[in-house]
Amino acid sequence: MNSIKRRIAIHFLLQFIFMILLVTAIILLILFLWIKQLINYEINSNYPNGMLDAIVAETAVDDDYTVIPEEWIKKITEKNMWLQIINKTGTVIHEENTPKDLPNQYSLKEIINLDQQKSLGEYQITTLVDSFYYNDPYYFVLGYQDEIQHLLTEWKKLANENGSLKEEHVPKLQEEVGALGGYLDIVKSNGDVSRRIGESDKPKKYDNLQITAQLAEPSHYGTSIHVTEVGDNLWVLHSTLDEYQGDGSIVQRAIFALVCVSITLLLIIICLSIWHGIRYGQPLLLFISWLERMKNGQFEKVFTEKEKRKLFTKKNQIKRRFRLYREVIDEIYDMADQFSSLEKERAQLERKRDEWMAGVSHDLRTPLSTIQGYAHLLESAQYRWNDTELQEIGEVLRVKSDYMLELVKDFTFISRLKEQKVEDSFARIDIKALLTTCQYKYKEYSNIHISLPNQSLLIKGKEQWLERLLDNLIINAEKHNPSETQITVTATLQLPYAVIIVEDNGIGMDDETKQNLFTRYYRGTSSAEQTDGSGLGMSIAKAIVEAHNGFIDVSSQLQNGTTIKVKIPLNRI
Repeated sequence: MNSIKRRIAIHFLLQFIFMILLVTAIILLILFLWIKQLINYEINSNYPNGMLDAIVAETAVDDDYTVIPEEWIKKITEKNMWLQIINKTGTVIHEENTPKDLPNQYSLKEIINLDQQKSLGEYQITTLVDSFYYNDPYYFVLGYQDEIQHLLTEWKKLANENGSLKEEHVPKLQEEVGALGGYLDIVKSNGDVSRRIGESDKPKKYDNLQITAQLAEPSHYGTSIHVTEVGDNLWVLHSTLDEYQGDGSIVQRAIFALVCVSITLLLIIICLSIWHGIRYGQPLLLFISWLERMKNGQFEKVFTEKEKRKLFTKKNQIKRRFRLYREVIDEIYDMADQFSSLEKERAQLERKRDEWMAGVSHDLRTPLSTIQGYAHLLESAQYRWNDTELQEIGEVLRVKSDYMLELVKDFTFISRLKEQKVEDSFARIDIKALLTTCQYKYKEYSNIHISLPNQSLLIKGKEQWLERLLDNLIINAEKHNPSETQITVTATLQLPYAVIIVEDNGIGMDDETKQNLFTRYYRGTSSAEQTDGSGLGMSIAKAIVEAHNGFIDVSSQLQNGTTIKVKIPLNRI
């Protein structure tokens, strides 16, 4: 039982740890995916500054060795961009996909110009200084060619001095803007759109912060913009976001991610609950079915064939999901065997009780019938009885009454032996002296041989009861065997017991008689055999032995005699 308690405790502890680890892993995975999505969102919403921020955060820099994640190197190459990392002396210590015309060394003035102008020759650049993890700062330069900005610069040549568009160039400009999938707004200083090239349903009015905000976070507005100053106007070119992956603010994305995490965890908990319910509920249903069968007395049917197929494999081994209850299943089978045995014993006891009651009724009915017959004769006064006849009638009545009285006394004696504590009246008794008395009692019987032990065998008991024990054993052997049967009584020492052996070479007993020898009112004779006594002799013998905390055993075979051994504990005081 301690084993199953320990295993169940360990099992549920492991299940609990597994659930925590599983839920934690899922949360971390979702959190990782959300952070990755957030980084992508930040990169796309603030491109290319966001991209450079991510590169700097994931790059390990040293003057001798620099490690950039392969993913970023691939993206730099795909987008036809380049990257330089410059140390405090202005030396380029690492570069990726860099054009051959770029310098490998920068002066102080050149670095300041890079940071202010955000351009290097024909390339637009974005820069970032990283000194958080290092003793000395490192200068990152990410360069790219903005084709749209270059195109917008070329369009400036089609404008008038005041920044308006020449009419003869409108068709060409509409065609090129349409190819970009966007539109071009010519905006006055007050924010009004004086002219729009291309199609859009957006208002023709810009507030003071709109252009600045859209330059900082184009994904929030759905388009990327490029701005250039032409005379008194601003030319604002709207184009599609190539890497834009969805609308919504960071807060909205965070809420959406939390909802997804909550729903996922809820589904996992529901699935685990269903799984636990099936795993631990199914065995309980099987056990309940067994208890119902036990209640209905079906002790031999532990599990049905259908339930066995659920519990056991084809090799008659317990399936994995039921191994936690292995001891319980074993105990169920043991209990079923015990219940089945008890049921058989109960049926056997009821049969013996009925047989015993039938025998008692028969033995009481026979003398009572005789007594009743003589009573009717005496009562009728139809006959004249002489003294001899009356004496014979009186003798018959006395014998039958004595027999009935002996039967009642034997019943009372057995009950007293079994139900009362009699050890307080015990005294020290020598088995050798007891056999000496018995030897004198049966000296007239030539076929009864009683041998005295070589030493005293002291026990604690009641002499009168032990004498009756020997009488019952000897008389039983004498009564149920032929007259020439030899009966031997001996005593010996087998620590910690004194052993009395009553042995004969008579007709022996069959298995049924041996099994029922000590049953109340079982004689083991045929109905045609005339047997005196109450039929309780051997039952009384066993009760006397048990009252002395001893044991009685019988071994016998038909036509090979019978041996009865009585073991009584020695008195060591």
